[in-house]
Amino acid sequence: MNNTAHTLLAKAADLGASADLIIERKRDFSVMVSQGAVEKQQASQSQIMGLRVIHQNRVGIAYSEATDEQALERLLDNAMTAARYATPDDSQTLSTITDTLNSPADLVVEDQWTTEQKIAAALNLEAKLLGHKLIDSVPYNSLGEHYIEKTVLTTAGLQATHNERVAYAYAAPIAKDGNNNAMLSQSTAGRSFDRLDLQRLEQDGATAVLDLLVGKPLVSGRYDVVFSTDKLASLMSIFLSAASGKAVKDGVSPWREQLGNEVGDSRLTVIDDPLNKNGLGFRSFDDEGQPTVRNTVIDRGTLTQFLHNQATAKYAKQAPTGNGARSARSNAGVTWQQLTIAPGTDSDLLSGDYLEITDLTGLHSGANAISGDFSFGASGYLCRNGERLHAVRGFTVAGNFYDMLKAQIAGIGEQQYWTSQRSALLPSIRWQGLAISGS
Repeated sequence: MNNTAHTLLAKAADLGASADLIIERKRDFSVMVSQGAVEKQQASQSQIMGLRVIHQNRVGIAYSEATDEQALERLLDNAMTAARYATPDDSQTLSTITDTLNSPADLVVEDQWTTEQKIAAALNLEAKLLGHKLIDSVPYNSLGEHYIEKTVLTTAGLQATHNERVAYAYAAPIAKDGNNNAMLSQSTAGRSFDRLDLQRLEQDGATAVLDLLVGKPLVSGRYDVVFSTDKLASLMSIFLSAASGKAVKDGVSPWREQLGNEVGDSRLTVIDDPLNKNGLGFRSFDDEGQPTVRNTVIDRGTLTQFLHNQATAKYAKQAPTGNGARSARSNAGVTWQQLTIAPGTDSDLLSGDYLEITDLTGLHSGANAISGDFSFGASGYLCRNGERLHAVRGFTVAGNFYDMLKAQIAGIGEQQYWTSQRSALLPSIRWQGLAISGS
């Protein structure tokens, strides 16, 4: 396959184009169970090649699942044709690195579980959840894994290959009591099935959904709020797109004129740390073959840099930061690899009364990443001095995220926590005076 890829790139170079080729290979396994029996078991593998050419400052992209000689000729012809009709963009460029790069071997942990053990684990998880009184069914559940191999090759001579295996499980039990019902999804992920926290998935999943079942309405007003780690990461991921060099280039970042200015509380430091191997967002190079580095985007409240791929870096006259994101079917965007927020110094973060939000709905339809305004459906717990008083559900939380960063951080906790997917590492943050509309 690599010989075929090099031949294809050589032909692109002969036509006067610079090019990069992505080869994605995936193997997937998943099992879903229902009422003590396997409902769906699936094993699949796929391969796709995606060619990007730059010719006379115009970008063309084409992809193919076939790898025979005729298919590859069509692939090159389609990419060159697409470039011919594209809008010229002087900033489009590819990596000039000529190295051979490989991700660390320990990202692929040898699978010790048989298929029978995986199915048994899924059945056991469902049975334990159904063993809790008032949990009626677990209609959304899965246990599986992804094995991914992604190789980037360029006409400059780069060959970068990333391999990883990720195992996962999730479950969304439904609890019913008369006319009341509630559902809440929980998940866990790791490098192997041995590293999945299935016990937490069962215990916390059951507790959370049963609490919601008897959740009380919430009086409208202004509340101090602490989001769960997963929901804080979700909120951050929507609005921290403002730090994307592509958003700046496209003129849609509200921070495009704020470099060097304060955009957050002086206690807030936000980092993209793809080199922390404890997380599943670890990457030693991005999808354009650019080596990754630890990027401090907000340093004690000040916006210190944007995240860049090759093209946005050239546009901004900056160095690429290792945040290029490209699939075989697309041009490169910009992504956060592994969001990290530095711990704070507040030991009494959970003193007094506050609202803990553990679920948000309408995350994309209810958010405007340009203005910062949001309005989400939510549920969680009313708390006092670190203790949950009772569950609350059916309310709305609204505000402006960029205003929250600057003026509504009441405290940042001393300890960091991984999200359930181990893709972000965050401390707890207490936000003061958020607008809550009860039912």
